[in-house]
Amino acid sequence: KLVCGVRMLRETLFQPLTTHETLTGNEILQPFIDVALSAETTEPITAVALSAFVAFVELKCAFVTPSALVAVVKAARNAKAEVTDRLSHEAILARVLQIAVGAVRHP
Repeated sequence: KLVCGVRMLRETLFQPLTTHETLTGNEILQPFIDVALSAETTEPITAVALSAFVAFVELKCAFVTPSALVAVVKAARNAKAEVTDRLSHEAILARVLQIAVGAVRHP
């Protein structure tokens, strides 16, 4: 399911008639939210999803509306990952903090 969501988003984005107006923020963010909230993923995979959130929030992407921003912050706060080592866990916590700071700074 997780891979299918990401693949569907990728296919949609690479269709010739797709523009940023044809996709909602939730359609873009949902595959990343699903990955972050999945208990099936490892810390490095969760970290990649959180890094995408950091990029979306810090780059001030137009599709990150206030409701999408709330969904991103909730997903980051509730992110699940199998803890494998201390450094990976600290990296995830750092990304969660980056998302929170970016959310406060987001227009």
